[in-house]
Amino acid sequence: MEFDEPAWDESSAEEDELREECGVFGCVLAEDAPLDPQDPYVSQTIALGLHSLQHRGQQSAGIVTTTGEAFQDFKLHRGAGYVNKVFTEEQVYKLTGRLGIGHNRYATTGGNDVSNFQPFVGHNKHGPFALAHNGQLINADSLKDLLFDRGLSLTTRSDSELITQVISLNPTHGEQDGPDWRTRIRFLMRQTPTSYSLALMNRDKIYAVRDPLGNRPLCVGELRSSESEPESKLLGWIVSSESCAFPPVGARYLREILPGEILEISPKGLKRLDIVHRPRIYRPRATITLEYEDSDVNQQASLQNLDTHAGVAPPCCSPNATGCRSAKARVLYVNSTMEPKNLSLNSNEPKTMNESGNEPKLSSGDGTSEGLFVGMPMEEDMVKNISVSDYSSEEDIPAVASVSLSPVLLQEKDGNLNDQFERSEDKKSLPVSAEDSTGDSQSSDDSIVEVSSPLTARSVSSTSSSSSSSDELSPNGTTKRRCSATKKCTAPVAFCIFEYVYFARPDSIFEGHSVYDVRYKTGELLALEHPVEADFVCCVPTTASVAAKGFASKSGLPYQDLLYRSHFVGRSFIESDQNTRKRTVLRKFSLYSENFVRGKRVVLVDDSLVRGTTIEPIVEMIKNAGALEVHFRVASPPIRHPCYMGINIPTREELAANRAPLDLLASKWNLDSLKYLSLEGLHAAVNDGIVLEENRTVGHCTACLDGIYPVELDW
Repeated sequence: MEFDEPAWDESSAEEDELREECGVFGCVLAEDAPLDPQDPYVSQTIALGLHSLQHRGQQSAGIVTTTGEAFQDFKLHRGAGYVNKVFTEEQVYKLTGRLGIGHNRYATTGGNDVSNFQPFVGHNKHGPFALAHNGQLINADSLKDLLFDRGLSLTTRSDSELITQVISLNPTHGEQDGPDWRTRIRFLMRQTPTSYSLALMNRDKIYAVRDPLGNRPLCVGELRSSESEPESKLLGWIVSSESCAFPPVGARYLREILPGEILEISPKGLKRLDIVHRPRIYRPRATITLEYEDSDVNQQASLQNLDTHAGVAPPCCSPNATGCRSAKARVLYVNSTMEPKNLSLNSNEPKTMNESGNEPKLSSGDGTSEGLFVGMPMEEDMVKNISVSDYSSEEDIPAVASVSLSPVLLQEKDGNLNDQFERSEDKKSLPVSAEDSTGDSQSSDDSIVEVSSPLTARSVSSTSSSSSSSDELSPNGTTKRRCSATKKCTAPVAFCIFEYVYFARPDSIFEGHSVYDVRYKTGELLALEHPVEADFVCCVPTTASVAAKGFASKSGLPYQDLLYRSHFVGRSFIESDQNTRKRTVLRKFSLYSENFVRGKRVVLVDDSLVRGTTIEPIVEMIKNAGALEVHFRVASPPIRHPCYMGINIPTREELAANRAPLDLLASKWNLDSLKYLSLEGLHAAVNDGIVLEENRTVGHCTACLDGIYPVELDW
C-alpha cells in the first residue's frame, strides 16, 4: 500500500497541532468596591487574565471597558499578536472603567484582518454593547439568511459578528420595560445550539453565556482584596474561559457556567437569568421490514434480535470529500445479538461506506457490523436497499431486515429552569402479535418505545414519538413484518473532550476535577493498553509531559526530559524549499543531550497526532543520536474527522490516521511501534473523578474521533 503524503506548505510545521478558537475574560467591580473608576484596575485584571489564557489564541488580543455611567462610554483597544505586545502599560492605563471584557483570538473562521479582531462592539437602540466569543457556529449560513431576510448586512467574515447582529434584532413583543437582554440572548440561543461561550457587555452589566450543549468552557470567580484573609473585602467578579486565569488576578474560583445558562454579572452580584434547553432532535424514521420465505408468520424464523440505530453522519463522509462541508449524510448501525452463523450486510447504494470511508466489513459470527454511512447528500433518496440477512436457524430459513431512512429535523422544545436537563428513562413496550396485524399506537414524547414480536424480540428501540406495525402478504407468498418508529430525544451535553487532552492548561478545572489529573490518567491507561519494553519515557513537549509521566509511572520506567522546544520559530523565518519540513522541525525541537539516548530504547509520548508532519524528523533526530528503538505512544485516539465547532482540525485526507494503516505509518516514520489510546480509555480517564453541581448530566463531544457530531451541521 502506498503512503499518501500530505500537502506541505510554509505553515504546515506550525499547524501540525490543534488550535483553539479563542479565550474570553471579563471583570465587573462590586458597587461598593473601594476603587476609583479612573483607576486601571479592571483593564490590568483583564490583561493579566488574557495573559493566562494566551494558549487559547495568539493572533490578536483586545479589551473594551466602560465606567458604567455615560451612555457612549466604551474604550476599546485591539491589536495583532501576543497580549504583552498589544497591551503596553500606556494602553492599559487608557482603558479605565468599572467593568470590561477581553479576548484572545485564533481564527478558524473569518481571517487575520483587524476587522475580525475581538471584542466586537455593536450598537442597537439601547446603546453600545461588546462581545467576546469562543467557539464556532454550526449554522452560520442559516443565521446569515435570517439577517439578510431582515435587510441587514455583514462587514466581516467572522461568525462572531453574526452573534452581535442577531442580538441586535428587536424582540417581537417589544421592550416596554427597558432593554430585555435575556430575551435577546435567548433568541440567539434558540437560533443556534452551539458552539459558543460568550462574554456580552452592555453599559453596566456583563452576561456570561454558554451554549446549550456546553461545548466550550466558561467559569466564574470572585475578586477579593486578599485571598487568604477571612475578613477580605469583595472587589468584584470575573468570568473566564478557564480557571487557570483566576490565581494570577487574585480571584477565587466559584463554579462553571452551566450549559445553556445566561448569568448576569452586575455591580450588585450574580444572577441567573435563564437556562436554555438543549435542542430536541427528531432523528430519522427507521422502517424495519422482516421478510420470511414461509407465509406462516408464527413460524420461528432465524432473525431473533436485530437492533438498528439511525443517526447523522459527518458532513464529509468520503475520505477525500474536502469540499462538501454542507453535504449531509445518514449513518446506520446494525446489531444482531444472537451469534448468527452468517450475518451479511448488503446494499445497492454505491455511496455506502463505514466511518473510515471504506467498504463495510461484514460480521464473521460475532453478531455486529460496522457503522455505515448511507446516502451522502441529504437531498437524495436515502436508502435504496440496505439489508441484513441471517441464516442461523436450524432450517436455514433466511430472514432479511431492510432499513430506509427519512430526513433529520431539528426542533427546540421550550422549557423552564426546572426541566432544562430532561431525561427519557421510562420504557413502554408495544407488542406486535401475529393476531394484531395492523394498528397504530401513540406514546409520550419522552418514552422509550420497543417494537417486538414473536419473531423479533427487539426490532427497534428508540426515544420515540410514535410507532406502528403491520403484516402484509406479497404475491410470491412471502410474509413481511414491517415495524417503524420515529426517534425523538434531547441532544446530549457535548463538552469538547480535547479541552482535557490538549487545549486547556493543566492547572484548569473542568467538571469538578483538574485537567492535570485527566492527562496523567490517560498516560496510565495508555501504558496498560499498550505496554512496551523500554529504558525510559519522554514526551513531545510541552503539553504531553503530564501524560508521559503517567505512562512512565504505570510502566515502572523512568521519565526523562529529552526534547527542548523553541516557542519563537515564526512562520516568517520558514524557508520554502524541499528541505523546509526538516529544517523547521530542527529549529523547533532539539535534544538536551545525546547521552540520554545512546544505546537506549525510547518511548516517545504525545497527547495527539494531527497531520504527522513533525514526528518523522523528531524520530530521525533521536535515532541519529544513537537510540536503539523508538516507540511512539499517543495519549488520545486517532483523529479522523474535521471539527466544525471551533478547532482548526484539517480536512480528512490531511489527517495522518486517514492516510495509511498504523503499521504503515510506523514504517514510514521509522518507528518500532505506534499505538493510540482507545476511545474507551479516554472516556474512562475523563469520567474518573467528575464532580458535577445541580444534577448535571455528563457528555463529551468526540466528533473528531468517531465522526458522531452532537447536532446537525448547517453551513
